[in-house]
Amino acid sequence: MELLFKEYVSLTKPKIIYLLLVTALGGLFIANEKLPDLWITVTVLGGGALAAGGANAINHYLDREST
Repeated sequence: MELLFKEYVSLTKPKIIYLLLVTALGGLFIANEKLPDLWITVTVLGGGALAAGGANAINHYLDREST
């Protein structure tokens, strides 16, 4: 079970997700003149992580046919 979880996590490419979330956080600070609301920040980072992870998983699925 633990190995399966690790495989799912590696499928989402967490290092790339980290970089995308850093840029999203930077965008939040640039877009607001003051500190962004905590709820908005958590929502943007959570949604961004899920969207990027899902996109990476789909990319892996599509690339399996080309190799």
